[in-house]
Amino acid sequence: MTSPFQRLEQAQAFAEQKAWPQALSLLEGLSPLLRGEGRYLLAQAARECERLDLALSAGQDYAHEVQTAQAFLFVATTALRVPDHALADQALEQAYQRCEGPSDPFFASIVQLRALVGEVLGDAVDLFARATEWYQVCPQAPKAIAFYLQQLYIHEDMLTVLDIARAYCKVDPGQWRVWGSYASAAQTLAELDEALYAHRQVFALEKKDSLASNVLYSMQNNDAFDEQALEQEHVKLCQELWPGNGTDQMPALIQTTARQPWDGKRRLKIGYVSGDFSHHSVGSFLISLFEHHDRGQFEIYCFSRGTYSDRMTERFMSFADHWRIIKDMDDDAAAQLIAQDEIDILVDLAGHTAPGSLGIFARRPAAVQVTWLGYPGITGLAAMDGRIADRIVDPCDADGRPPVALSGERSLHLPHGYHCWRPLIACPDVAPLPEGPPVLGYYGSFNKVSKTTFDLWVKTLQALPQTTFRIKSKGLAREESRVYVRNRFAEAGVDPDRVIVMGWKEFKSHHMAAYNDLHLALDPTPYNGTTTVCEALWMGVPSMSLRGQPRRRSALVTESLYTVIGQDLVDQFIAQDSQDFIEKVATLLADRSRLSQWRASLRQRIASSPLQDGAGFTRGFECALIGLVKEIGR
Repeated sequence: MTSPFQRLEQAQAFAEQKAWPQALSLLEGLSPLLRGEGRYLLAQAARECERLDLALSAGQDYAHEVQTAQAFLFVATTALRVPDHALADQALEQAYQRCEGPSDPFFASIVQLRALVGEVLGDAVDLFARATEWYQVCPQAPKAIAFYLQQLYIHEDMLTVLDIARAYCKVDPGQWRVWGSYASAAQTLAELDEALYAHRQVFALEKKDSLASNVLYSMQNNDAFDEQALEQEHVKLCQELWPGNGTDQMPALIQTTARQPWDGKRRLKIGYVSGDFSHHSVGSFLISLFEHHDRGQFEIYCFSRGTYSDRMTERFMSFADHWRIIKDMDDDAAAQLIAQDEIDILVDLAGHTAPGSLGIFARRPAAVQVTWLGYPGITGLAAMDGRIADRIVDPCDADGRPPVALSGERSLHLPHGYHCWRPLIACPDVAPLPEGPPVLGYYGSFNKVSKTTFDLWVKTLQALPQTTFRIKSKGLAREESRVYVRNRFAEAGVDPDRVIVMGWKEFKSHHMAAYNDLHLALDPTPYNGTTTVCEALWMGVPSMSLRGQPRRRSALVTESLYTVIGQDLVDQFIAQDSQDFIEKVATLLADRSRLSQWRASLRQRIASSPLQDGAGFTRGFECALIGLVKEIGR
């Protein structure tokens, strides 16, 4: 009979030969006797044989016995295979404390894993400190740099992101995640040409649909493209991502289902795909539709890609007949689920914004597919049948019919605009017009500040030297970024002391209350505000807008909103050119009485207009979809 020592030697020999099952069989029998390296060998063999519970138990016993960084690192990496991130983080902390600093051979691995595990644990750790340390230990490692830049961006340190990313991409232009941080920071600071270039580099290196969408969204902010160029680029990228979508080259999933064509008698199954069934700007335009849907005619399905839920999510769930969570599904699985539900009309609510779902629509899981609300242009998908719009953003063709885009998406005109908005919170009261010098403002995404917009704002401020200008935007919380923006105005000839730059307000009510400081808002072009325009109006502050220059759908959204409320808003607040813009602003600021009248009346005007007529909007929306179903003949 062999002794325990001999069996241990045999197990070690099996381990050297990578014969882990044989090694484990011997070691398990010796388990009560094993100490030190013997117990570590048991843990190794158990892990190689996917006996992770045993591997963890033996590894923890070994680590507490020897108290080395290597032993605790083994426990951490084993816990990650379970996965148990909390246990891994505890083991990594033990390993970190036992390292002798950067000279320790395991230090870099421990620092890297602490950062990556910290990302999963979220608020439970100081992730920025871990990311910084990983970058300091491995300053040339692409993963460390990309991770550090990501955390810098989250902390709104845009200038540091730009400095590091610009330099690194010159040395190693093959790292798409570094390019991605570069693009995001440049876009946040309205360096739009740089942002678009960087987004194109990202997509060239990593052919993902979300990255293509970033290119297209960036083009929407840039005033170098007219609508024709935008359509061409949308179609090109969609064909590159999903060759043959909407044609016989990419067979439709609906062909594999038993769906019967709509006979006009049964309820239509309508599905909404979104990641924003929550307290989000999309929700403020969607909730009235859900409340007023004709349940006798429509059966409502929601396909949620959201990563969090709140009270608004619960409200949306209460209006849905069926709620499907697809956030962790790939496009094939999500499309198959939708096809199995035999959806008649599938509605995209994101377009080329995150979290996009166009890969699902490219597989055509539904009989009729339309896009609405989340994006200011076409999707570019041949598999997308229609786009909810109106006669302002999509004027009729010469024959009087709504236009059809290059992709084949036909414009579905709603009779009273394609928005129905209401605030999702109890907003503060509208305050009287402020005393003192006039204050202009823009409270929205700074990435919409194109060259045309910036030049127009500069000319307006130069023509009205008594005014100050307030900018409030996400990404501008740090003083360095605010100085950067003010310096751009200074370089253009505007006293930077007249420009007040602020970061975002944490609470929505505080954000809304900030409109009480303004006399008049300024709208960007060629990507108008939508939610921002509605919120400003609700607080009694109209936005001066420049009619589509260049001719773009996105540059006509504000005019669409104003047309729904009343033609007098269009006449007063839609300028024909830059000179008209400046003159209209000057005239309004000089007439405080008139501005006060607008301020006092706008909220009631909106409340009594089609913009908040949920029932009327829903009937128009439903009629447009039913008409499309009949026209397509599915």
